[in-house]
Amino acid sequence: MRPLPTAQRDGRSWNRGLAAALLVLPLLLALMVRPSTTTSRLAGLALMAEPLLLGVAGYLVLGLLWRRWWLSALTLLLGTAGAVGVLHAPGTPEPPPRVSIPWASVVAPCVAAMDTPTAPVRVLSWNATGSPLGEEELETLVALRPDLAVVTGLRDARFLETFAEILPGETLTFGSAGDLVGIYVKGIFEDCDGESGAWPLSVFSAQGQATVADYALDHEDQEQLPDDHVARHTAAQMVFALPHVQGVGTVPLLAFQLPMGPGSNPTTAWPEAVQHGAEVLAATASLGGAGLVAAGHLGVPPTFHEAVSILQGAGLTDAGGPPTWPATILGVPFLPVYRLDRVLAGSAWQAESYTTTQLRGPHQPLMVQLRHHSSGTLPFGRMDDVAPSDHLVD
Repeated sequence: MRPLPTAQRDGRSWNRGLAAALLVLPLLLALMVRPSTTTSRLAGLALMAEPLLLGVAGYLVLGLLWRRWWLSALTLLLGTAGAVGVLHAPGTPEPPPRVSIPWASVVAPCVAAMDTPTAPVRVLSWNATGSPLGEEELETLVALRPDLAVVTGLRDARFLETFAEILPGETLTFGSAGDLVGIYVKGIFEDCDGESGAWPLSVFSAQGQATVADYALDHEDQEQLPDDHVARHTAAQMVFALPHVQGVGTVPLLAFQLPMGPGSNPTTAWPEAVQHGAEVLAATASLGGAGLVAAGHLGVPPTFHEAVSILQGAGLTDAGGPPTWPATILGVPFLPVYRLDRVLAGSAWQAESYTTTQLRGPHQPLMVQLRHHSSGTLPFGRMDDVAPSDHLVD
């Protein structure tokens, strides 16, 4: 047999080397990214961009097939599949750290004395960032008829107040102007031993340290979250409340908004701020016991395992639902790939159904119906029809 020419041998060796690299490199990158999500902006952004990276990998596979580099196409496909498996392998639930919650001693006895909910509860979670707050949004949300609604990234408290006029109930808002966390209940907010029916927290993250502070609701003369750009992106906001839902009972509710993006803080990694917020969220959730419902903007996908594991360790289960972000990019409709707005529930609840709807903005609202294990089941559309009024929010 005649030996192959040197150029042909070199070409085959190069192809084998390329095939080996395309198999190993995606796995190595996934193994490096997964444990770095609490400290590295780059790792966090890589996880957020996973659908885009998968699209690039698919394009490269097609290009290799077009050139008939069969082995390289196969190894890139296997390497990408292995990387996805590494990133999406479930983590181990971790117990939440000890965090001093200023009002824990007030809330805990009231939660322990509450009666069990007697019917399913419908919970809405929506991030209003980038969405116009007009009549169209108002009517769309009213049509969902939630029992509880948590709206984060709210620019104007009047939007939620108008909502409560159409679907009679009460509202509370918390946070800095233009970046509010709002809660609506089809009922009332219960007091606890003479104290307010809602207890807020702010979590500031800087240089590896987290600071927890309690701020009063709707008191402009008291200290609020800093208004600078960095603080808005690195401070998590939470409100623990005891809403009494008409026809259901009292449901311990934890509304939350974790950091919404990398921001520009040179001393704090955005994923680290997310982790600090998740730790405080998990520690606060323990006050609500198995009957707690938590809703809000988590801001990260399930592949941020450190944050997700802490929440699982606190007994919270993701109620599920379809992707809700990004529904639009620069105003152009887009296919959502992540569910950044979540409804989480304690072990006493079971998710019965969920739905989303389209609004003019990057985030779609998520509606989940939860049934308490001790209550009966009702159809998803159990509430009476309510005709939207002519209210318009500027």
